[in-house]
Amino acid sequence: MSSPDPLAAALAPITTLFTDWALWMIPLVLLLVALRSLLLPKLRGILGERRVGAVLERFGTECLHDVIFPDGRGGLTQVDHVVLTGAGLVVVETKNYRGSIFGQEGEAQWTQRLGRQSFRFQNPVRQNYLHTQAVKALVPGVPVLGWVVFTDSARFPKGKPDGVSSLRDLRRDLRDKLGDAPPSAALRAAWERLKGRADQSQEARKAHLDAIRERRGPDRGRRAAWVMLLLSVLSLAVLALRPSSRVTLPVQALPTAVVGGAPAVSVPPTAVVGHLPRQVATAPQPSTPAPLALSSQPNADRVDCNSAIAAVLVDNSAANRGRRDRVCGKPTPEPTSTTP
Repeated sequence: MSSPDPLAAALAPITTLFTDWALWMIPLVLLLVALRSLLLPKLRGILGERRVGAVLERFGTECLHDVIFPDGRGGLTQVDHVVLTGAGLVVVETKNYRGSIFGQEGEAQWTQRLGRQSFRFQNPVRQNYLHTQAVKALVPGVPVLGWVVFTDSARFPKGKPDGVSSLRDLRRDLRDKLGDAPPSAALRAAWERLKGRADQSQEARKAHLDAIRERRGPDRGRRAAWVMLLLSVLSLAVLALRPSSRVTLPVQALPTAVVGGAPAVSVPPTAVVGHLPRQVATAPQPSTPAPLALSSQPNADRVDCNSAIAAVLVDNSAANRGRRDRVCGKPTPEPTSTTP
């Protein structure tokens, strides 16, 4: 039987732990990727809108944030911010984009560049134009101005179009455009009418999102993220419910001693991690008895002497005669008697 490879024995627990780690890490990575795809854009949008809203609160007299209005065509439209100022109402669209932004006011789509990757998105100035038209329909005769704000992570290498600001420049740009005059009574009355038409209920938000999905079709990227999330959760549940595996550490087997023809108790070849005995007790093994000296019984002597004599009869050599004399004893010659 071949002895176990000491290198394989040493690497066995590491291999087992790595396998278990890989089984858990794959669904965990998928879970994190799915959550990032589903939650990160929304969280960025919420944080960006709150930062823009904080600046608008300091600039305008009153503000509305994340509200749903009728769009004047039988549908709904969602507006990020509406601000009451002395020059009229300002409808603000927030874009939480990073990287370099390229686009002009009259273009249908703008470009976002992140490193070597480029993405196309709808012109936010034209998108916000629909919002301003919806507000104008609700409060006719009141000046309504549209404005687009990008967070500070966006850059404009070729300059920003008119009506577009970075968050750091928003307050200054609005002051330069609108001034600091307080709103008139007519503007305040229009503002109250607009607040009466604003809707922030969950039913209105759901109806608005359903209309967007129906118009644009299903979002394949979001659907793939949901499938990935479901698969990762199921995989983690299966791993959590499976029987716990034990990692075995090889222990080199002790040689087995034979006492009286029966094997003695030896240490088992493997031991279970977490169940190792503090001390391995073995049965006491009796010492091997020393070989006994040759017996000097008469029968044994007689047999040896006879065989020595027979050897001399067959071959009367000096060696055989010497062995015969040693075994049988050299015969003492009988004394010769003398006759007086």
